[in-house]
Amino acid sequence: MHRLALPALLPVFITVFALPARAEESEEDTIETYAEGDATIVLVTRVRGIGGAAVVLPRKGPQRVTLRFAGFADLESVKAKSGRGEFECVLIRPENRPEYNVCRLNGTEVEAFRVRPFDFEVRLPEALLSGPGDAAEVRWSDRPP
Repeated sequence: MHRLALPALLPVFITVFALPARAEESEEDTIETYAEGDATIVLVTRVRGIGGAAVVLPRKGPQRVTLRFAGFADLESVKAKSGRGEFECVLIRPENRPEYNVCRLNGTEVEAFRVRPFDFEVRLPEALLSGPGDAAEVRWSDRPP
């Protein structure tokens, strides 16, 4: 795992470690973090479209986490797992109807997915990461499994 460096002008809000998707593939999506309001944004910029990160909340600072995916044509799935449960957002493609994303925390549907003009956003539910030091493994893919 590689620890990502944050710009020197920003205090450390969150710890993010990139997780390789597959050993045989070397190019990974890039990950940056920064504060925006009362949340930490984890910006994932597409290189391969498949990747992962370990997210650890800081002892102090913003405790809300939003994943922002830039350069992705679609976002097939985002999955996160912590000691508090499992979260997933998946792209549903019904026949003869528009596709849409559904997010669930421990099997219960939650509002967490947002399409923006140039990216997708997924807000990790506070019940998944709700306190200082909480950690989650996050995986994403822009392709069907």
